[in-house]
Amino acid sequence: YDHRANQNWVKVHAAIEVDTFLVLNYEFTESNVHDSQMFDTVWDDIPENVIPIRSLADAAYNGEKCLQTALAHGATPIHGIKKNAVYLSNPETAHQKLTNFKTHWPNRYQTLYGKRNHAETTFSMIQSRFGYRIRCRSKMGRKNEVHSKISAHNIRMLAWLDFQWND
Repeated sequence: YDHRANQNWVKVHAAIEVDTFLVLNYEFTESNVHDSQMFDTVWDDIPENVIPIRSLADAAYNGEKCLQTALAHGATPIHGIKKNAVYLSNPETAHQKLTNFKTHWPNRYQTLYGKRNHAETTFSMIQSRFGYRIRCRSKMGRKNEVHSKISAHNIRMLAWLDFQWND
């Protein structure tokens, strides 16, 4: 941990199709950019032929702005809810409605939210196949390396899906 503060970390914020493990869109930022700051940017650049059904995200994205972004794109937000979220009998905001949904139907919420781990699996697949380290030092080189890894992963998954569909 003593080396972590001295290193220049990068972060990838991504929209992932959870059933096929495809990365639909991503943004590359410095490590100090919070996840919720990039949520609308990632969603705005999703390909036009993709029609989102749900937005599955952890509790870092449970702010009203992130929930409204998902709703604006036609997706139902199923984001993580913090343990101290307050239940209201007459919810008005998207966050209050999501909290009520989790309170009233916990099994259904957990079933839907459980697929969020596929996003983590996607990143794990990329890291195990291509390595977790970014070896380039320049900003453009890092961006190109991440883009290459994600593109190669998507090509690999498309080939795997084609194999599965033809079997």
